[in-house]
Amino acid sequence: IISEEAPVEDLKPFIGGLTEIVSPMPGRCEVMVKVGDQVLESSIICTVEAMKMQITLTAGVKGRVQEVLACDGIVSNQQVLFRIQRECN
Repeated sequence: IISEEAPVEDLKPFIGGLTEIVSPMPGRCEVMVKVGDQVLESSIICTVEAMKMQITLTAGVKGRVQEVLACDGIVSNQQVLFRIQRECN
């Protein structure tokens, strides 16, 4: 399995200080956080695997997980997986 980290462009600013995390490709998703979890920029929040390629998604921002829109299972390309409320500091 080839493993890599998802690029920062997979983060999308969202209204109200929320950041959306989207899937960089279709595949099988394994979620590693739940609503309410505190995350750092480097916190691993899920992995997406397809055809022997695994991508690790990190939060990319410091904050609290507000919504988990994905569950363990199949996700599509550019599907919104998480919304994270950014911290101001």
